[in-house]
Amino acid sequence: MESYTSHDWLLFWAYGSFVLVFLYSLRIVLNKQIAFNTVPVIPYQFNYFILFFGALFFANEPIEMYSDKWNYQNLFNSIIDNNTTKLMNTESGFYIYNKIIAFFTNTPVVYFFITALIYLSGYLYFIHKTFAPAYRSLVFVLMIAALGFYGYGTNTIRQGLALSVFMFFFMEKKISLKLILGSLIAILLHKSLLFVVVVNFFVIKYNRKDNFIFVWVLFLVLSIILGDTFVDFFGGFLIDSDARMNSYLNDEFESYESGFKINFLVYSILPILFGWYIKRNGFEDSFFDKIFSLYVLLNAFWLLVIRVPFTDRFAYLSWFLIPFIFIYPFSKNKSLPNQNFWIAGLMLIIAFVNLLISTK
Repeated sequence: MESYTSHDWLLFWAYGSFVLVFLYSLRIVLNKQIAFNTVPVIPYQFNYFILFFGALFFANEPIEMYSDKWNYQNLFNSIIDNNTTKLMNTESGFYIYNKIIAFFTNTPVVYFFITALIYLSGYLYFIHKTFAPAYRSLVFVLMIAALGFYGYGTNTIRQGLALSVFMFFFMEKKISLKLILGSLIAILLHKSLLFVVVVNFFVIKYNRKDNFIFVWVLFLVLSIILGDTFVDFFGGFLIDSDARMNSYLNDEFESYESGFKINFLVYSILPILFGWYIKRNGFEDSFFDKIFSLYVLLNAFWLLVIRVPFTDRFAYLSWFLIPFIFIYPFSKNKSLPNQNFWIAGLMLIIAFVNLLISTK
C-alpha cells in the first residue's frame, strides 16, 4: 500500500463506510421489524470486527511529512530516545500516555494501533451503554461514516483520544466523582476538552426544556456580524495555542478554504431542526434532552470561530453527537409513522455529506 497517500485512505474509508450505511439502510427499509427493537440490522457483535479492523486501518494509514500524524510519530520517537526538546509543548496527560505506551513498545505502528483502539472503544462503550442491542451495530456504523470521525482517528489523534476518554464518562446524569476524574483525564490529554467539560457540567446543572436553541440562533447572528472579532479572541484557545494554530490564524495554510462555511453550517443545523421537530411532536426523554442541549451549546460556540481554517476540528466536538441525536428517539419511540424510512434517510444523509466533503 506504499503507493497510496493518506488522502487515498480517507477516500477508501469514506466510500467503504457509505456502502456499509447504504446496505444497512436498505435492510432497514425492507425489514419493518428492525425499528421496533425486535430484529437487529446486523448482530451487535459485528461492532467488535469494526473495532479491530478500524484500528488496524488507522494505524497503517500512510504518514506524510509535516502532517499531524508525522508529528505524533516524532513525539513518540522522542520519548523512546529520551529527547525532551520536542516535548516542551505537549500536554502532561498526553506525555504520560506516550510514556506508558513506550514502556511496552517502541514501534510507531503499534502505538497508533493502540491509540486507535482506545479511540474506537470510547464510541463503542457509549453506544453499548445507550442503545438496545438491536440498534448498536446500526449506530456504530453510522458514527464511523459521519463527518470528522476519520480525521479524529488518523490526524487530530490527541484530540480524538481525549474525546474518546470523555465518552466513557459523559453519560453521567449528575456531577459525580467518576465524571470529574474522567473529565480531568480528557482535559490533560487535550485542553480543548476543557470547553466541552464546562458545557457538559453546565447542561447537567442548568438544562432547559428549549435546549438553548435561542443561544444557537443568537450566536449565529453574532458570528455573521462580528465574526472577525471572535476569531481574534477565541481562535487560539479553541484549537491549539502552539505554532500550528498561529499559522491557522495567520492564513499560512492558503490551500484550506477559509471564511464562513455554509456547508458546515447546513450540516450543523440539521440535527437542531430534527431535535426541535420531534420534541414539538411529543418526544420526551431526559437523557436526550441533556445530549441535545450539549450539542446545541457546543455547536453554538463553534459558530463564533467558523471562519478560522480547520475549525471543523473544533466543530467535531459537537458533531460526534449527531448520529446519537438522529437515531436515539427512534430507539425509544416505537410508533413513529414511517420510522424505518426516517432512519434510513437520516443515515444516508450523514454518510453522503461525509463522502461529498471527503472527495472535494
